[in-house]
Amino acid sequence: MDCSMNKRIDTEAFGGVIEKTLKTGKPLHLKVSGHSMAPLFKNRRTSVILKPKETIRRFDVALFESGGRYFLHRVIKIAGDALYTRGDFNTVYDPPIESSDVLGIVTHYGVKRMKSMDRKAQRAYARLWHMLGPLRTITIKLIRKARRMKDAK
Repeated sequence: MDCSMNKRIDTEAFGGVIEKTLKTGKPLHLKVSGHSMAPLFKNRRTSVILKPKETIRRFDVALFESGGRYFLHRVIKIAGDALYTRGDFNTVYDPPIESSDVLGIVTHYGVKRMKSMDRKAQRAYARLWHMLGPLRTITIKLIRKARRMKDAK
């Protein structure tokens, strides 16, 4: 099955394609949909390259399935085999997952050109953004409110 960035596939087929592709060791290119990783990932514009998980580090962006849906969220905390994840634009953590639930790790992302997730600036952004605590939550709420006001006009 072709999994090009221009072809949409249903959720049930999605997991099989991901697992099959990543088990071969080949990178997988996907286009992101959703707003939970804003401003880093832009809905239906940002593409990502996933690799099979070897080791999972704090602040990696992991692809996992939960409740029949697939998520690309950042690993914020690792406690043994439990991973605590959250979208960059979410104010609460996802329910904990096990490292075995991770299907792949994002290595590159971009809209027009791909950038490495391992760049020092990228890792510093992730660390700073998620360590802001209450200030981060207030900032997200203000941005959401501004968007709603703009959309209402």
